[in-house]
Amino acid sequence: MKTFATIIREMSKLLSQLKASQYFMKKDANKLPKQGIYVFYNVDKPIYVGRSNNIPSRIRGHSTQSASHNTASFGYRLAWERAARRINIEGKTRNQLMKTRIFRKIYNDQLREIAKMRIKAVKIEGQIEQTIFEVYASMELKTKYNYFNTH
Repeated sequence: MKTFATIIREMSKLLSQLKASQYFMKKDANKLPKQGIYVFYNVDKPIYVGRSNNIPSRIRGHSTQSASHNTASFGYRLAWERAARRINIEGKTRNQLMKTRIFRKIYNDQLREIAKMRIKAVKIEGQIEQTIFEVYASMELKTKYNYFNTH
């Protein structure tokens, strides 16, 4: 098992690999590494970092119209931000919002937008390395939609 210090020393190299990797679209998800860290880009701006042991499946899950708010947490975050400008969402739970017709429409619209975003990924097999690098990459890339809250 790698030491924490060794893992931390690898972060900068992994970030360089991620930044240098090519862009993919959802339709090309099977060309992404099987496991590791992925980043959604809005135009050229990184906006969300995620991790998975099955990146192609996870990418599809972020934008599938039938996805639950727990499966498509990035889509939920985008929808929540947009809905907050239009409707009162204060004090409402995820489940309550998802039962609201207008919120559900905003959510589905955001899933369609995610399906159009470009993606980069880097292969990382270790769970500990994935966990640490997800936080590191989101902080270094200054992604807007990584909160690291549980739901």
